[in-house]
Amino acid sequence: MNGDHQADAVVIATGEFWTNETEQKYAFDYQNKLIVKGMVGNQGIVAFTPAFIDYYYAPGDFPDSLVYMVTVSLPMMRR
Repeated sequence: MNGDHQADAVVIATGEFWTNETEQKYAFDYQNKLIVKGMVGNQGIVAFTPAFIDYYYAPGDFPDSLVYMVTVSLPMMRR
């Protein structure tokens, strides 16, 4: 994130809320910018970056597969 609170890259929200324990729980991923804190209104959420996919998945990991990702509108993100 930069000073205007806009991501420098596309990130994908996981739906998991960011808590005081998140940075410790996912220390490696957070320190290596594989995950970031995204904001939906006032609520922090865990979001993963393209680096997460690059690190954990290699070309050919899903042969003959379709990887389907879906986004939802903000009102669907509720506690």
